[in-house]
Amino acid sequence: MLLLAGLAVVLTFSVTPIPARSDPPAKPSGEDALRAKVADLETRRAIIEKKLAEPDSDTIPFGDVTVNLAEERMTGYLRVKITIEVDETAFKELSRLVEKNKAAMKSWAISHLSGKTVKDVGGTAGVERLKGEIQKQFGEILAPKAKQNPVKAILFEEYLIQ
Repeated sequence: MLLLAGLAVVLTFSVTPIPARSDPPAKPSGEDALRAKVADLETRRAIIEKKLAEPDSDTIPFGDVTVNLAEERMTGYLRVKITIEVDETAFKELSRLVEKNKAAMKSWAISHLSGKTVKDVGGTAGVERLKGEIQKQFGEILAPKAKQNPVKAILFEEYLIQ
């Protein structure tokens, strides 16, 4: 009987492999490693796309407006490059509205600025006055029924009188 018990123990150990302590951990197959890299790249791509979709700032480029000034004796012109500063919470909606109403906004700016003289548009006071006038009108065009002007400020990237 003792002999049968010994034989059972020998058979049990011979059938069940015992891992050696010095065996290295199993390496993932080449396919598994490739899948892990692809998953990592897809995650990085999603992060980059999300960052690109978010606005860098709360400004909307409007573009250039060039007009002849209303001078009697000489020919003068004004060229401005306008950027519209808006509240960042309404950036997407206002960007869409600016694109939709750009022709009306530009037409108003041309009509308004062409009635100015060099004296009207010159100096710090003239520049600031124009910013305020444009801000008010652009706000009315973009949101005619709003209680508060959605345009926070008008920024001039270029301002040239000649």
